[in-house]
Amino acid sequence: MAQPHPLSVPSPGGSAGSASSTGSLAQPTTVGLDPRLAARVLRASRTAGLAAASLGLLILAGRAFGVSAYLAIGPGFVPMKPNAVLGIVLAGLFLWRFRVREGRRAKWARRAAGLLVGVVGLLTLSEHLFGWDLGIDQLILRAAAEELGTFPPGAMPPVTALSLALLGVGLLLLEAESNRVVRTVQAMGLTVVLLAFVSLVSHPYRVQDFYGLASPYARMSIHASIALVLLGVGIFLARPDRGVAALLSTRSAAGVMARRLLPVGIAVPVLLGWLVRAGEQTERYPRGFGFSLLAVANVLVLSAMISI
Repeated sequence: MAQPHPLSVPSPGGSAGSASSTGSLAQPTTVGLDPRLAARVLRASRTAGLAAASLGLLILAGRAFGVSAYLAIGPGFVPMKPNAVLGIVLAGLFLWRFRVREGRRAKWARRAAGLLVGVVGLLTLSEHLFGWDLGIDQLILRAAAEELGTFPPGAMPPVTALSLALLGVGLLLLEAESNRVVRTVQAMGLTVVLLAFVSLVSHPYRVQDFYGLASPYARMSIHASIALVLLGVGIFLARPDRGVAALLSTRSAAGVMARRLLPVGIAVPVLLGWLVRAGEQTERYPRGFGFSLLAVANVLVLSAMISI
């Protein structure tokens, strides 16, 4: 007789589902976990990892062959640093290939990649904190001409380094069975998302002072912001059978509400903020009035989503 899939949990109707990736998820601890939803969440995590790795490879190819179109989107945008590209590609590829019940070689390869990503992030962070140059920032590619005036030359900004350090630790601990450890990893993923999202949102808002030389976001490229958001989301969703992410894999009222509100809660405030910013720049209304419009619009949209 065929054995049920590890995530085959009886649904409210009494039937058991089956996940699409056999052996890729551990025994669930969340009551009401739906195998099909869990498989979708896991697929979203892997897709995010693959997208981030693909973006990194594209940027790395652009730097290697001097294709400027891949380095900066337009005037005022800076290129992604080589070590940041390396960390993003490694983290993305191993997140894409992650399985809880993976073979020994795959597990040790993922741990080695996580260790490398974390160490590169920590060493770069130490360069910014202590003002020394460890010579690790030009090992892959020489710094571009516009980067030679910075110190250390070719170094990724502090926020990118911190994000890679968190991602490295997350890769090391992804297969943990402890809910406490998984929740910690998911918290690291969300921290990376928040750090990178601040930079990502500031680009369309044209926040120039945000990228001053004294800022921890100085010289952070929009490519790195996008890739780090993807990786942070991927780390958070990589264990849909454990921790906070398991809520997205249930058909409970809380799970339905979370799946419905999360995309809207992220996209709508950003879009409304951009519209308010555009109105202020064109002087269509006083500056303070724009914040009032933003608050009212957020309340209306979220209230409408809750009532649906």
